[in-house]
Amino acid sequence: MKRAVPDVRTGSEDGLKRSREGTMAENPDDREHSLLMKVLQPAQAPAGKLSLASVDQFLEEEVARIAEQVGPARGLQEGLLFLARGWRRSEEGGVVPSTWAGIGPLQDAMLTMATMQMVVSPAEDKVRALTALLEESVPAKLMNELLSGAAEDDDVPARMVMEMAKPLKGRHLNDPRAQQFGKLVRVLRSSGKYSAALVAPPCLDEVWRPAFEPQFVWKNQKREVVNKQGRGMSLQSDSLLGWALSATSLDAALLPPSQAHATEAGSSEWSNLQRATRQRLDQLQRGTQIKLTAAQAQTAEMVDVLIRAGDASRRWR
Repeated sequence: MKRAVPDVRTGSEDGLKRSREGTMAENPDDREHSLLMKVLQPAQAPAGKLSLASVDQFLEEEVARIAEQVGPARGLQEGLLFLARGWRRSEEGGVVPSTWAGIGPLQDAMLTMATMQMVVSPAEDKVRALTALLEESVPAKLMNELLSGAAEDDDVPARMVMEMAKPLKGRHLNDPRAQQFGKLVRVLRSSGKYSAALVAPPCLDEVWRPAFEPQFVWKNQKREVVNKQGRGMSLQSDSLLGWALSATSLDAALLPPSQAHATEAGSSEWSNLQRATRQRLDQLQRGTQIKLTAAQAQTAEMVDVLIRAGDASRRWR
């Protein structure tokens, strides 16, 4: 029978086994530091070991370092992106165990730090940072907290709504701008203050019910004005609701002739149909129906948000 080789340090087989188990057993402080580093992934290694008890201090120092590095114009944006990426990693099972008890306290610390940064920043920086965050894959809870927190600054809601709404101008069936539309709805859902800002100056005059002056009038034989141009076309082409509802099969009327070919009505697919087969016509109709259904769903979602926001957003002034 072959004899086992004794451990050099203990002189026994049991000693070798205990030595291996001791190597595999990780110090709790080292494990916590390792998990926090995996989640946060800072550009510079911390001076000491990270722990849940001291992570808020580290987050404050790291966000300040980032702001100093990129400058004041982008400091808030990059700091919030650092926190958002860490939050997202904390929810990914491949980064840290989903059973780790430190996920909740760490997210609370990141949320507290993000809120503090928003509170001390000017409205212009808040709008710029939130707009950039909406382009990223930011966890829903963090994004909603940031949007609702920023709404407490009276200068933010109107700026944020106009930043989200104005890119929708020129929307049509073949260019529904679904991503931008989704951002607007997400902002409106986060706080009733955004919906209220939509129907109050300056949004009221710029994107909700723009100022209108009739360009021509009708006169009778006595040169008396009997009628004048209405604001229907102005509302359809220059207001948010008009942009939301403009994605129709007749959308070519809202664009100049040079761009009409990009619309559904002006598309080459709908020209020269004399020789088109029934199957081809059915395919074209089905495609248009799908686009219309998607556009109607977007519009209904926005209207639902406004209805739920209270009386202010339902009032047509």
